Amino acid sequence: MSARTASKVIRKGRLLWVAPRRALPASPPLPTGHTDALPVKPLTAADLIAMARAARIPRPVSGEPAARDLGGRRIVSEP
Repeated sequence: MSARTASKVIRKGRLLWVAPRRALPASPPLPTGHTDALPVKPLTAADLIAMARAARIPRPVSGEPAARDLGGRRIVSEP
C-alpha cells in the first residue's frame, strides 16, 4: 500500500489494525480540598489590559539612552 493510500485510510477512520485502548478511570478523581490553587474569577477587560501592559517591553524614559538587543550583544545608543 502506498503512503498516499495509507493516509486516506487513516483519514477516513478505517484503521488496518485495532490499537489497544488505555484503561481510563470510570470517573474523574474527587477533589480532596488540599489544593493551593487561587480562587477562580472571570477576567475582565481591565484585567486583560493590565496583563498586556505588563507583558510589553518597557520603552526608555526620556533622557535615558535607548537600548536594543542585537543577537546577544547589547548596544546602547546615546541620544
